[in-house]
Amino acid sequence: GLDTGYDQPSGELAQTVPAVMAAENLLHQTVGTLPLKTFDKNGEPSKTQPAWTTKTSDIFQSAYLRTCLTEDDLLYVGYSLWEVTERGADGFPLDMLHVPIGGRDGWHTETYGDNKRRVVIRGRIAQDGDYVLFQSPFKGLLNVGWRTIAHALDLEDTIKARSRNPLPIMKLSETQENSNMTDEEIDDYIET
Repeated sequence: GLDTGYDQPSGELAQTVPAVMAAENLLHQTVGTLPLKTFDKNGEPSKTQPAWTTKTSDIFQSAYLRTCLTEDDLLYVGYSLWEVTERGADGFPLDMLHVPIGGRDGWHTETYGDNKRRVVIRGRIAQDGDYVLFQSPFKGLLNVGWRTIAHALDLEDTIKARSRNPLPIMKLSETQENSNMTDEEIDDYIET
């Protein structure tokens, strides 16, 4: 079985593993900088692109940061959510912001009625059209790779513990010629 001191790690804990952080940074530098585009029902790029594809109205969440946060969610857990924060006169979204998963200021799903699921954002049931839910075909690193992440964290903990309490390396050698120690004397010497 798995012998680890870690339960299923969080994204924040997984980010302390250098290989995980390197992969996340690579995604931010590549996918995060690509422009978002909308497409019509025929799969063709829309003639005009909505403003939300390139900007947000929140000074604390640029379009780039929104994309990176979405990538992180998809990488770690396989889904992400944006909330529609403003609509135009035609009803189409003008602005959307990433919402973190869980917590008081985040979102989650809950089951109700006949095993139906609904989205709850900041403690309020969200209506259809108030959000965009992204789902990845990849179940997320924390779901499929948590054992490897936990082992990497355990290995780092072991290395830290060993460096705090190093085991002395000792080389025993005979310094006197003709010491003539018996095997029993040698064994006693090694044990001490």
